[in-house]
Amino acid sequence: MKQKPKNPNEYCLTAFYSMRANLFRWKKPETDIRSLTRIFYVNVHDSGKDNIKLISETAMKYKLSGVQKTTTDDHYTRPQAQAYMIYDNPDKYLDNYDVFRNVFFNARKTITVAKDENDLFSKDTINDGYNFSIGSRSDELYQKHGVMLLRYSGNGKWINRKFERVSHDAMVFNDEALLNENRFIRETPPNILRFFN
Repeated sequence: MKQKPKNPNEYCLTAFYSMRANLFRWKKPETDIRSLTRIFYVNVHDSGKDNIKLISETAMKYKLSGVQKTTTDDHYTRPQAQAYMIYDNPDKYLDNYDVFRNVFFNARKTITVAKDENDLFSKDTINDGYNFSIGSRSDELYQKHGVMLLRYSGNGKWINRKFERVSHDAMVFNDEALLNENRFIRETPPNILRFFN
């Protein structure tokens, strides 16, 4: 039986109305903040992906060798951080569905990376339910870890596709979301933080 394709607009609407409904709980001491920010993240993730036709060099090598399970699609714009921006600015993002929808669909963008690269990226974020911090902004994360990017074209088998090296400027970002991330950058060196994880 063929599965019905996902309608990302439905997930976007669910996130919008759920975040509006829970806004009154935002920043209350008894609230587990992560439970609220996950509303946005989970709906972005579950709505499907909008791969921008970029792949890391390592992931490309895996794809060409036919080792599929070692790659994944990275929501490289950090949707959970964007949830903070939305809740902190409800007049802008939760009173206007079109503005919210734009942020939601930008957050759906993904890049194909190796799973070990994705694990490395996830270690850059710390979220204990109350405190959220990052080691670097999303537009600097791939460079920080030396991840090289390629743009691919064509369909079907990966061996039949064409690849071209591109700069990190090929990554598409929402400028407001990047500015929002500045407040989450931690001072503590990542190797010290890893000790506590």
